[in-house]
Amino acid sequence: MKHSQARTRLRCPVARVQGERLFLAPDLRNEIVGDLAREAAAAARSVAGAGALFGEAADRRAFAASVAYERLGELYLCLGARLEAFRAFRTAALVALDGEEYDHGVVSLPARLLRIRFYRLLDRISACCAADARLRALADDPTLSATARRLGGRFL
Repeated sequence: MKHSQARTRLRCPVARVQGERLFLAPDLRNEIVGDLAREAAAAARSVAGAGALFGEAADRRAFAASVAYERLGELYLCLGARLEAFRAFRTAALVALDGEEYDHGVVSLPARLLRIRFYRLLDRISACCAADARLRALADDPTLSATARRLGGRFL
């Protein structure tokens, strides 16, 4: 009897991949997503609470928080949750600009690496929205558009 119960549990898949989509057992999905979401939130809090940091230290923290949110977005994409992926990528793009601003003569801008990261994440957001008809209305986010105009691609 115990042997047949063990065989039944082993036949129940915990995870499977179909194309580019990952299917996880609900408890495993909640655990993994929860861990990455907590990691991203902790990184964002460290950026927000780092008012005394300047220069490279502020840039490193902003980059780390942005990477944490991008990882969360990647996981959501693999799980087929495009709306959550969009939200995570949007947060990653905005958090990337929370580093130090440097004087460029007429304007003050974040570090070049963080600006490039912001634009790269904008491309990811556009691709995510283009892949799902329900998200096309979200592609023209006013906050992201205003930030992109403020940064101006000519300063890259």
